[in-house]
Amino acid sequence: MSGRAALGSVLAAVALALPHAGCARLAAPAPRIAAPIDDPVAALVARERSLAGLRLSLRIRDEGPDGATPAAPAFLAVERPGRLRLQVLSLFGATVLDLEIAGDRFRLRLPMQSVTRRGRVDPTALAAAAEGDRMVMALALLFRGDAAACVAISARSARCPLGGGATATVDLDRAGRPVRERLADAGGRPLLVAEYAGYEAPAPTAVPRTIVLSDPRRGATTRVRVLRVRTGA
Repeated sequence: MSGRAALGSVLAAVALALPHAGCARLAAPAPRIAAPIDDPVAALVARERSLAGLRLSLRIRDEGPDGATPAAPAFLAVERPGRLRLQVLSLFGATVLDLEIAGDRFRLRLPMQSVTRRGRVDPTALAAAAEGDRMVMALALLFRGDAAACVAISARSARCPLGGGATATVDLDRAGRPVRERLADAGGRPLLVAEYAGYEAPAPTAVPRTIVLSDPRRGATTRVRVLRVRTGA
């Protein structure tokens, strides 16, 4: 898997630890909820609070105009909303990409290319950034940890500010689990679309087992399988 493909694969991890759309602490057994949600913002805040200590093992496949990459193993660790580490490996187990985000700062390492970059996540630059940096910024923005700032727009949808006029619109199912998230710029033009499926529990904090992420500006799709979920260090 090339460094460029690995950078594109960062997109897939976006969905998985999203404070308002991807993953949360997996309860076993998960309680069956008695009634549909009536407050989508409260459901998103509850998911965000369950992020700390989440560890995910993934398989990521990128599909774009130049073809598809082989499915690559990856690992995502969430210390708390806004602080995470993503590692993407080659098919032979070598680290291709190592990304750390803490608040509005990131460090990106591409060990096979002897490249290290540090910078600030800038919401206003999401649409105009170069491909690699755009992926970093997209991931960081979706870990902002401020679901309480979202506003309900229907019984099962909420709109969340991302800064610089960008927004994320999250659609939930009857159980309060995210099924779709649409990121748009200040002019309403789509940036990313994530779809979540394969929930194995009815609880609002359940983890989706499959994610399809579409990037209309790249003309690419990233597909993710969640292989293992655990909590704690």
